[in-house]
Amino acid sequence: MKRTAITLVIALNVICAGYISAQDRSVSYTNVFSDFTRNAAYTASSENLNILLDSKLMTANLDGQYESLVFGVHTMLGDNNAAGLKIMADNQGALRNVNMELNYAKKFRLAENHFLTFGTNVGFLQTTINQSALTNYVDLSDPTLSNGYFNQLRLTAGAGALYNYKKTLEVGFSMPMLVTGNEKTNASMIANASYAYKKSAESKWKFIPQVVYYNLTQRSMLDAGLKTSWNDFVSLSAAYRTNNSLLTSLTVQTKSVCIGYAFNYNTGPVSNLYMGTNELLLMVSLGNRGRKQMEVNDRNLPAVEDKLQEVKKSLTDISNSADKMSAEEIKKKLKSSNADLQKIMKDYKTDNVESLKTQIQELNVLIDEIEKKLKTKTGN
Repeated sequence: MKRTAITLVIALNVICAGYISAQDRSVSYTNVFSDFTRNAAYTASSENLNILLDSKLMTANLDGQYESLVFGVHTMLGDNNAAGLKIMADNQGALRNVNMELNYAKKFRLAENHFLTFGTNVGFLQTTINQSALTNYVDLSDPTLSNGYFNQLRLTAGAGALYNYKKTLEVGFSMPMLVTGNEKTNASMIANASYAYKKSAESKWKFIPQVVYYNLTQRSMLDAGLKTSWNDFVSLSAAYRTNNSLLTSLTVQTKSVCIGYAFNYNTGPVSNLYMGTNELLLMVSLGNRGRKQMEVNDRNLPAVEDKLQEVKKSLTDISNSADKMSAEEIKKKLKSSNADLQKIMKDYKTDNVESLKTQIQELNVLIDEIEKKLKTKTGN
């Protein structure tokens, strides 16, 4: 059997599963829980050591269903650098891909509350053919099945960028498949934007409009939807994807564990064959374990001072508004500001810089004033 005939059989099998070919390793990038996977800049999105596992399986009435598994780990290295590892394994009909990459990201402070992060990913892609998944019409003794066309190990690389304003506006852009072996440069790109809105600073509800645009190897599409979060604990989201599918997800998150479930429902003409995909996320956050206190020097002193100024602003706002706030609101905000201050003191050796020691003393005076106002309000 000629290579073209085998390719046709494999392509038909993969198309039935909703994807195109072994050369297209983009399928895992369209997962709902996929920020870190598709854009290396998200490696610096959390100061904790995060370990995640994301599994997706097609729900369909046909053979050769698509399934994927993503494993990732990432953490900050110091104040502005981050590193991570991701492993993406997927079965697309008779084709198997395993992509292992190292991520690196560096964060830059452009101005107060404005941050820009650049990331890069480099690794290897192993492509093999699953002969047991081929139809009975394929001659398994054909040497074409075992040649380098279907069984290869190739270098992969990509890059991404992320802009953040406070904790509200987020804009990302990535080209995660720039390099795949000796193939020509892949111009596939993914862009995303979101904005977190709260009616008031005290509100526990957060509304986050989100859009993601994919211009991948064989297709382009857009996700547009809304995520609703309560107390940063429970989140619900719904979005429409322009390939005739509806994305829904539910996540429950604590400080150390996040569990998420998503269902991609196919609304297109072949929904009776291909209902959609189920996706499950498990993420564990181990905190910033293993990170030692950083020495404060001329280079990072401005960043530490900015962090302390943010705490001072929060405490000043609490003090000025204490008369209009309930005791519970004061306690909650004071606890949050205290935690921010303690984190700075834990991350940096502030006791070896006189100016920082003075700022921290001023913050402690502010905290004492707020605690006195709280005692007056509660009568204790």
